Amino acid sequence: MNRKTLLKKSLYSAVGLGLVTGVYPWQIEPFWLEFVKLKMPIKNLPENLIGKTLMQISDIHVGNKFDYNYLIESFKKAQDYNPDFVMYTGDFVDYENEE
Repeated sequence: MNRKTLLKKSLYSAVGLGLVTGVYPWQIEPFWLEFVKLKMPIKNLPENLIGKTLMQISDIHVGNKFDYNYLIESFKKAQDYNPDFVMYTGDFVDYENEE
């Protein structure tokens, strides 16, 4: 491989990596909705909680450039699971500017 080819491939790799690392947090990760259903046996759980469903929602990151329709659709999908309890953890608000 000559120097010109190496520099060309290096430039393409750097541009590609930059695009991937820029697009992922902007267009992919914010819309990555995942539902995971787990059985979690808990010792000494009170009788009135046995068989109940807990839903955890995390890291919504609502901000100025947020798609509220996506949030509403996500909550509708979550509602289909008919949880007995809902717990929210993680980041709710994304700080971008004074708005």
